[in-house]
Amino acid sequence: MQKNQHSECQNFALEELDAIDSNYGFIVIKPDAVENDLTEFLIWDILTRLKFIDPDVAIDYVFPYEFKSAEEVRDFYRENSQLPEDFVRSIINYMLSGTSVIVVYKSKDSFAQGSFIDVIKNIKGKTMFNWSYEEVKTKKDTNQFVRGLLPLPGSDHLQKRIRERVLERLEQKSDGILTTEELNYYVMNLVHSPDSLDELRFVLDLLPEEYKEQLLSKYY
Repeated sequence: MQKNQHSECQNFALEELDAIDSNYGFIVIKPDAVENDLTEFLIWDILTRLKFIDPDVAIDYVFPYEFKSAEEVRDFYRENSQLPEDFVRSIINYMLSGTSVIVVYKSKDSFAQGSFIDVIKNIKGKTMFNWSYEEVKTKKDTNQFVRGLLPLPGSDHLQKRIRERVLERLEQKSDGILTTEELNYYVMNLVHSPDSLDELRFVLDLLPEEYKEQLLSKYY
């Protein structure tokens, strides 16, 4: 394959991307997780969850990555392009602040559940909008309101710290409401993954050339 991988990925048909999604799963472990030495745990925790669905899933590739520009982050988070510009800017600054780790999982044949994207999205959890102080206090499972934070067995101190950060901020606000932007700022968003086949194109562009050539050669 020639050194035009970026155009190759952007020109992939949805059928080709769907075939990749049925064999490969991708996550990006964000700077907060890397900084807090949670990388290895997250890699193996997600693998364990995927193996419950398909025992043949394995780790295929792991590599550190530093986003190089705001434009690259915008492409990576293109599904969030409809969000307010100041929020998008906060995401950009965050992703440029340190090293991320990209992990590729592979199924031996085709993933038993069909789509890695859908399953990993469920593992990540969802962002809940505008939680009030009272609502946060009553949540027993931190993962109910923190996108990307996987339950950490034996790591109750981490969940407690996150909860304390959220509650502290809520107490400071007169309306007692934490906006989505503040939620993403004050809690640890540990993991990102493609939310759609279209977004998968840009994740593929982040892969090292030699590995990308090996992976994509099966689909064109």
